[in-house]
Amino acid sequence: HKLLKLIRLYYPRDEETKKVAYPPPFSVKGGNYSLEFVNVFGESCDKETEKHGELICFENHSPDVKYPSYLEVGHGSPHYCTKEGKAADVNNDWCPYIFFGPNRGKYRHPHIAFSAVETYIAHEIMPGKCGVTWDDTNYPSKVDTTVAFPKMADVEEKVNVDKNSPQQPAVDDEKWTWPGPKGTKKKPVLGNFAINFYIDPEKVVEKPDDTQVADDTQVSGTAMIGLALFRVITAIAIMETLA
Repeated sequence: HKLLKLIRLYYPRDEETKKVAYPPPFSVKGGNYSLEFVNVFGESCDKETEKHGELICFENHSPDVKYPSYLEVGHGSPHYCTKEGKAADVNNDWCPYIFFGPNRGKYRHPHIAFSAVETYIAHEIMPGKCGVTWDDTNYPSKVDTTVAFPKMADVEEKVNVDKNSPQQPAVDDEKWTWPGPKGTKKKPVLGNFAINFYIDPEKVVEKPDDTQVADDTQVSGTAMIGLALFRVITAIAIMETLA
């Protein structure tokens, strides 16, 4: 109940249209989230700024960094697609996150935090229907929620001098092919996971009830970002309830 009131305090309805504006996380109004590294540049930055106010555009998060020559500049989203791919109307989600310049590999999913808060709120309101965890079905889940990718292709041009460019959707005769060789089947999550944002286990302290908590003076990057984003997180998590 209190959360709902807080949402409307920070995101009020327009008196005339009765609509609510939820600015994107990479905008100052939406939490000033600095780890999306969006592909919004120049003209597209200007257009988005007109809609949402001050933003963290490409020229802000990666100043003096040049795009690889084969990429479509400023097409929006945190993904970076090829010129050929965008001309063929490739889905942005099939393209890699930022992989060139000093922010290579630093993208972090803000919606993971959104989902965590949504899960918490759902359990608080409907504990008999909604569990305390996001997914307790043991991966892979019975309902396939994986995203099937199209046919992918290697990119010869290197980035950061010695770094290979990640694969991009293959385009043949101005068309892309979906699904790719792996089909639509459930896929295991393979690869390395970033752990450079964490709570230092050496700073964990014991509460009187023996519950382990982190000393609030030692909370690291992720926790600080989470606190800063709480307002927009809760807004997105329950906006359908308020519609």
